[in-house]
Amino acid sequence: MNNEYDVVIVGGGPAGLSAAMMLGRCSRRVLLVDSGEYRNSVSKASHGFLTRDGTSPADLRRIGREQLVQYGVVVKPDQVMAARALQADERRPGENSGFILGLNATGAVRARKVILATGVVDVLPGIPGLMTVYGESVWTCPYCDAWEYRGKTLGVLGPNGADLAILLLTWSSDVVYFANGAPVSVADEARLATLGIRTLRSVVQEIDSDARGCRVWVNNTAIHRAAIFLKSEVRQRSRLSIQLGIRDQSSEAIKHTHNGATSVPGLYIAGDMAQEHYFVVNAASEGANAGVAAHEEIHREDVRKGSVR
Repeated sequence: MNNEYDVVIVGGGPAGLSAAMMLGRCSRRVLLVDSGEYRNSVSKASHGFLTRDGTSPADLRRIGREQLVQYGVVVKPDQVMAARALQADERRPGENSGFILGLNATGAVRARKVILATGVVDVLPGIPGLMTVYGESVWTCPYCDAWEYRGKTLGVLGPNGADLAILLLTWSSDVVYFANGAPVSVADEARLATLGIRTLRSVVQEIDSDARGCRVWVNNTAIHRAAIFLKSEVRQRSRLSIQLGIRDQSSEAIKHTHNGATSVPGLYIAGDMAQEHYFVVNAASEGANAGVAAHEEIHREDVRKGSVR
Protein backbone atom coordinates (compact mmCIF):
# COMPACT_ATOMS: atom_id res chain seq x y z
CA MET A 1 0.00 0.00 0.00
CA ASN A 2 1.16 3.53 -0.70
CA ASN A 3 1.10 4.58 2.94
CA GLU A 4 2.84 1.50 4.37
CA TYR A 5 6.60 1.19 4.69
CA ASP A 6 9.13 -1.17 6.17
CA VAL A 7 10.89 1.77 7.82
CA VAL A 8 10.05 5.43 8.25
CA ILE A 9 13.02 7.68 8.98
CA VAL A 10 12.30 11.05 10.55
CA GLY A 11 15.04 13.57 9.79
CA GLY A 12 16.95 14.31 6.60
CA GLY A 13 20.43 15.13 7.90
CA PRO A 14 23.51 12.88 7.63
CA ALA A 15 22.11 10.30 10.08
CA GLY A 16 18.74 9.97 8.37
CA LEU A 17 20.22 9.92 4.87
CA SER A 18 22.79 7.30 5.83
CA ALA A 19 20.13 5.09 7.42
CA ALA A 20 18.00 5.43 4.28
CA MET A 21 20.89 4.41 2.05
CA MET A 22 21.63 1.25 4.02
CA LEU A 23 17.96 0.28 4.05
CA GLY A 24 17.56 1.10 0.36
CA ARG A 25 20.49 -1.17 -0.42
CA CYS A 26 18.59 -3.91 1.43
CA SER A 27 15.62 -3.32 -0.93
CA ARG A 28 13.46 -2.13 1.93
CA ARG A 29 10.46 0.10 1.35
CA VAL A 30 11.64 3.30 3.01
CA LEU A 31 10.14 6.73 3.63
CA LEU A 32 12.39 9.58 4.75
CA VAL A 33 10.52 12.59 6.15
CA ASP A 34 12.62 15.77 6.06
CA SER A 35 11.31 18.86 7.86
CA GLY A 36 14.04 21.08 6.40
CA GLU A 37 15.26 22.10 9.87
CA TYR A 38 18.97 21.51 10.49
CA ARG A 39 21.27 22.32 13.39
CA ASN A 40 24.10 23.21 10.99
CA SER A 41 21.99 25.52 8.83
CA VAL A 42 24.38 28.45 9.51
CA SER A 43 27.51 26.44 8.70
CA LYS A 44 29.26 27.08 5.40
CA ALA A 45 31.31 23.88 5.43
CA SER A 46 31.39 20.47 7.09
CA HIS A 47 34.75 19.30 8.38
CA GLY A 48 36.25 16.02 9.51
CA PHE A 49 34.26 13.93 7.01
CA LEU A 50 36.77 11.96 4.96
CA THR A 51 36.57 12.77 1.21
CA ARG A 52 33.95 15.49 1.90
CA ASP A 53 35.97 17.88 4.09
CA GLY A 54 34.91 21.45 3.33
CA THR A 55 31.67 20.48 1.59
CA SER A 56 28.73 22.62 2.63
CA PRO A 57 26.00 20.88 4.67
CA ALA A 58 23.47 21.78 1.96
CA ASP A 59 25.60 20.07 -0.70
CA LEU A 60 26.03 16.99 1.49
CA ARG A 61 22.26 16.71 1.83
CA ARG A 62 21.73 17.29 -1.89
CA ILE A 63 24.25 14.61 -2.86
CA GLY A 64 22.75 12.20 -0.33
CA ARG A 65 19.23 12.65 -1.66
CA GLU A 66 20.43 12.21 -5.24
CA GLN A 67 22.14 8.95 -4.34
CA LEU A 68 18.99 7.62 -2.69
CA VAL A 69 17.01 7.78 -5.94
CA GLN A 70 18.49 4.58 -7.38
CA TYR A 71 17.40 2.66 -4.27
CA GLY A 72 13.77 3.74 -4.46
CA VAL A 73 13.77 5.61 -1.15
CA VAL A 74 10.81 7.99 -0.92
CA VAL A 75 11.79 11.43 0.41
CA LYS A 76 9.02 13.74 1.56
CA PRO A 77 9.51 17.37 2.62
CA ASP A 78 7.09 17.24 5.53
CA GLN A 79 6.93 17.14 9.32
CA VAL A 80 5.83 14.29 11.54
CA MET A 81 3.39 15.81 13.98
CA ALA A 82 2.45 12.69 15.96
CA ALA A 83 3.54 9.09 16.33
CA ARG A 84 2.48 6.08 18.32
CA ALA A 85 3.51 2.46 18.63
CA LEU A 86 0.88 -0.10 17.63
CA GLN A 87 -0.56 -2.43 20.20
CA ALA A 88 -0.05 -6.17 19.72
CA ASP A 89 -3.54 -6.70 18.27
CA GLU A 90 -2.94 -3.94 15.67
CA ARG A 91 0.24 -5.41 14.22
CA ARG A 92 0.65 -7.83 11.34
CA PRO A 93 1.04 -11.50 12.37
CA GLY A 94 4.63 -12.32 13.29
CA GLU A 95 5.72 -8.70 13.69
CA ASN A 96 6.95 -7.51 17.07
CA SER A 97 6.45 -3.81 16.38
CA GLY A 98 4.61 -1.31 14.27
CA PHE A 99 3.92 2.43 14.21
CA ILE A 100 1.48 5.02 12.93
CA LEU A 101 2.92 8.43 12.12
CA GLY A 102 0.87 11.49 11.31
CA LEU A 103 2.47 13.81 8.74
CA ASN A 104 1.51 17.45 8.60
CA ALA A 105 0.85 17.69 4.85
CA THR A 106 0.42 14.15 3.59
CA GLY A 107 -1.57 12.30 6.25
CA ALA A 108 -0.87 9.12 8.20
CA VAL A 109 1.62 6.40 7.30
CA ARG A 110 2.32 3.00 8.80
CA ALA A 111 5.78 1.53 9.46
CA ARG A 112 7.16 -1.70 10.83
CA LYS A 113 10.16 0.16 12.23
CA VAL A 114 10.99 3.81 12.87
CA ILE A 115 14.34 5.60 13.01
CA LEU A 116 14.33 9.03 14.66
CA ALA A 117 17.13 11.27 13.44
CA THR A 118 15.58 14.60 14.34
CA GLY A 119 18.69 16.15 15.87
CA VAL A 120 19.11 18.78 18.55
CA VAL A 121 18.87 22.55 18.87
CA ASP A 122 21.57 24.70 20.47
CA VAL A 123 20.29 26.82 23.36
CA LEU A 124 21.99 30.12 22.56
CA PRO A 125 22.41 32.95 25.06
CA GLY A 126 20.15 35.93 24.50
CA ILE A 127 22.94 38.44 23.96
CA PRO A 128 22.14 41.41 21.72
CA GLY A 129 23.82 41.03 18.34
CA LEU A 130 24.73 37.37 18.78
CA MET A 131 22.58 36.08 15.94
CA THR A 132 24.13 38.55 13.47
CA VAL A 133 27.54 36.88 13.93
CA TYR A 134 26.44 33.31 14.65
CA GLY A 135 27.83 31.22 11.83
CA GLU A 136 30.25 34.01 10.86
CA SER A 137 32.60 34.35 13.83
CA VAL A 138 30.63 32.61 16.59
CA TRP A 139 30.52 28.80 16.66
CA THR A 140 29.73 25.85 18.91
CA CYS A 141 32.26 23.17 17.89
CA PRO A 142 36.02 23.81 17.93
CA TYR A 143 36.76 20.52 16.17
CA CYS A 144 34.50 21.68 13.35
CA ASP A 145 35.62 25.30 13.02
CA ALA A 146 38.66 26.26 15.14
CA TRP A 147 41.32 25.22 12.59
CA GLU A 148 40.28 28.13 10.35
CA TYR A 149 41.25 30.50 13.19
CA ARG A 150 44.52 28.87 14.22
CA GLY A 151 46.99 31.38 15.61
CA LYS A 152 44.31 34.08 15.95
CA THR A 153 42.49 35.50 18.97
CA LEU A 154 39.84 33.16 20.38
CA GLY A 155 37.25 33.25 23.11
CA VAL A 156 34.85 31.02 24.98
CA LEU A 157 31.47 32.29 26.14
CA GLY A 158 29.13 30.58 28.56
CA PRO A 159 28.88 28.90 31.96
CA ASN A 160 31.30 26.14 32.97
CA GLY A 161 33.54 26.98 30.03
CA ALA A 162 36.96 26.58 31.67
CA ASP A 163 37.73 23.24 30.06
CA LEU A 164 36.65 24.45 26.63
CA ALA A 165 38.84 27.54 27.01
CA ILE A 166 41.81 25.32 27.84
CA LEU A 167 41.03 23.10 24.86
CA LEU A 168 41.23 26.12 22.54
CA LEU A 169 44.93 26.40 23.37
CA THR A 170 45.23 23.65 20.77
CA TRP A 171 44.68 26.32 18.12
CA SER A 172 45.73 29.60 19.74
CA SER A 173 47.81 30.92 22.62
CA ASP A 174 45.50 33.94 22.97
CA VAL A 175 42.25 32.81 24.60
CA VAL A 176 39.80 34.76 26.77
CA TYR A 177 37.01 33.17 28.81
CA PHE A 178 33.80 35.21 29.01
CA ALA A 179 31.76 33.75 31.88
CA ASN A 180 28.82 36.07 31.06
CA GLY A 181 27.80 36.45 34.71
CA ALA A 182 28.00 32.74 35.54
CA PRO A 183 29.94 31.73 38.65
CA VAL A 184 33.57 30.72 38.17
CA SER A 185 35.31 28.77 40.89
CA VAL A 186 38.53 30.12 42.36
CA ALA A 187 40.23 26.88 41.31
CA ASP A 188 39.10 27.24 37.70
CA GLU A 189 40.13 30.87 37.49
CA ALA A 190 43.56 30.02 38.91
CA ARG A 191 43.90 27.11 36.48
CA LEU A 192 43.07 29.37 33.54
CA ALA A 193 45.41 32.12 34.73
CA THR A 194 48.28 29.65 35.03
CA LEU A 195 47.80 28.81 31.34
CA GLY A 196 47.60 32.47 30.31
CA ILE A 197 43.82 32.56 29.81
CA ARG A 198 42.08 35.68 31.10
CA THR A 199 38.68 35.28 32.77
CA LEU A 200 36.03 37.98 32.50
CA ARG A 201 33.13 37.31 34.86
CA SER A 202 30.85 40.22 33.92
CA VAL A 203 27.71 39.90 31.81
CA VAL A 204 28.34 40.38 28.09
CA GLN A 205 26.39 43.45 26.97
CA GLU A 206 26.56 42.91 23.21
CA ILE A 207 28.43 41.19 20.42
CA ASP A 208 28.98 42.80 17.05
CA SER A 209 31.20 42.26 14.04
CA ASP A 210 34.29 44.05 12.84
CA ALA A 211 36.72 43.56 9.99
CA ARG A 212 38.76 41.02 11.96
CA GLY A 213 35.93 38.96 13.43
CA CYS A 214 33.76 40.14 16.30
CA ARG A 215 33.78 42.41 19.31
CA VAL A 216 32.54 41.30 22.72
CA TRP A 217 31.34 44.20 24.84
CA VAL A 218 31.96 43.83 28.59
CA ASN A 219 31.71 46.75 31.03
CA ASN A 220 31.38 49.13 28.06
CA THR A 221 34.69 47.92 26.68
CA ALA A 222 35.02 46.13 23.33
CA ILE A 223 37.28 43.06 23.28
CA HIS A 224 38.17 41.85 19.81
CA ARG A 225 38.23 38.13 19.03
CA ALA A 226 38.65 36.48 15.65
CA ALA A 227 36.19 33.83 16.79
CA ILE A 228 34.08 32.91 19.80
CA PHE A 229 33.08 29.37 20.76
CA LEU A 230 29.93 28.97 22.81
CA LYS A 231 29.67 26.73 25.85
CA SER A 232 25.98 26.09 25.55
CA GLU A 233 23.43 23.37 26.17
CA VAL A 234 21.39 21.52 23.57
CA ARG A 235 17.82 20.29 23.61
CA GLN A 236 16.03 17.71 21.51
CA ARG A 237 14.49 19.31 18.41
CA SER A 238 11.45 17.04 18.33
CA ARG A 239 8.94 15.92 20.95
CA LEU A 240 8.35 12.64 19.13
CA SER A 241 10.65 10.86 21.57
CA ILE A 242 8.30 11.95 24.38
CA GLN A 243 5.20 10.84 22.46
CA LEU A 244 6.77 7.46 21.81
CA GLY A 245 7.76 6.96 25.44
CA ILE A 246 11.56 6.88 25.23
CA ARG A 247 12.14 10.23 26.96
CA ASP A 248 10.36 12.27 29.60
CA GLN A 249 10.28 16.04 29.86
CA SER A 250 12.79 16.12 32.72
CA SER A 251 15.72 15.03 30.55
CA GLU A 252 17.13 15.50 27.06
CA ALA A 253 18.93 12.14 27.12
CA ILE A 254 17.52 8.98 25.52
CA LYS A 255 18.74 5.54 26.55
CA HIS A 256 19.81 3.43 23.59
CA THR A 257 22.13 0.61 22.60
CA HIS A 258 25.20 0.78 20.39
CA ASN A 259 23.05 0.48 17.26
CA GLY A 260 20.45 3.04 18.35
CA ALA A 261 17.81 0.60 19.61
CA THR A 262 15.61 2.09 22.32
CA SER A 263 13.36 0.66 25.02
CA VAL A 264 10.45 0.59 22.54
CA PRO A 265 10.68 -2.42 20.18
CA GLY A 266 11.32 -1.40 16.59
CA LEU A 267 12.23 2.20 17.46
CA TYR A 268 15.78 3.47 16.85
CA ILE A 269 17.55 6.80 17.20
CA ALA A 270 20.63 8.11 15.40
CA GLY A 271 22.71 11.24 14.98
CA ASP A 272 22.90 14.26 17.27
CA MET A 273 19.77 13.30 19.18
CA ALA A 274 21.66 10.28 20.51
CA GLN A 275 24.02 12.81 22.17
CA GLU A 276 27.15 10.75 21.70
CA HIS A 277 29.28 12.90 19.37
CA TYR A 278 28.15 15.96 17.44
CA PHE A 279 30.14 15.32 14.26
CA VAL A 280 28.79 14.80 10.75
CA VAL A 281 30.87 11.67 10.28
CA ASN A 282 29.57 10.17 13.54
CA ALA A 283 25.97 11.00 12.65
CA ALA A 284 26.37 9.22 9.30
CA SER A 285 27.91 6.20 11.02
CA GLU A 286 25.14 6.02 13.64
CA GLY A 287 22.53 6.28 10.89
CA ALA A 288 24.09 3.39 9.01
CA ASN A 289 24.17 1.26 12.17
CA ALA A 290 20.51 1.99 12.93
CA GLY A 291 19.54 1.21 9.33
CA VAL A 292 21.29 -2.16 9.42
CA ALA A 293 19.73 -2.99 12.81
CA ALA A 294 16.23 -2.14 11.57
CA HIS A 295 16.71 -4.27 8.44
CA GLU A 296 18.01 -7.25 10.40
CA GLU A 297 15.11 -7.05 12.84
CA ILE A 298 12.64 -7.11 9.94
CA HIS A 299 14.55 -9.95 8.30
CA ARG A 300 14.41 -12.07 11.47
CA GLU A 301 10.66 -11.53 11.72
CA ASP A 302 10.16 -12.53 8.08
CA VAL A 303 12.28 -15.67 8.49
CA ARG A 304 10.19 -16.72 11.50
CA LYS A 305 6.91 -16.29 9.64
CA GLY A 306 8.21 -17.84 6.43
CA SER A 307 7.85 -14.76 4.25
CA VAL A 308 11.48 -13.83 3.73
CA ARG A 309 12.24 -12.78 0.20
